[in-house]
Amino acid sequence: MCLKDLVVLVADSDMEAGFNGLLLRHQSLAIRSVTFEIFRHPSRDPGCRTDAHNFLRPHTGSFAHGLVVLDRYGCGEDSPAEEIEARIEANLV
Repeated sequence: MCLKDLVVLVADSDMEAGFNGLLLRHQSLAIRSVTFEIFRHPSRDPGCRTDAHNFLRPHTGSFAHGLVVLDRYGCGEDSPAEEIEARIEANLV
């Protein structure tokens, strides 16, 4: 099976549109074309923070890399961004 390069989990439609536009402009970024899919978590920022690992689990065999994007100020936690990132990453591993 051929893996796609990247799966992106975002919290809202603005993020989805931003990443879609960015990743489709690979020539402007001087990078190779990237195969990708973008998903929106139905629970938005809090869902990305607490459930990204469960949401992305069915896609682990289809993508080489993953990215989770959320707004810290909308995620329901006041911890420093680095702590939130570390917990999300630990869950993804």
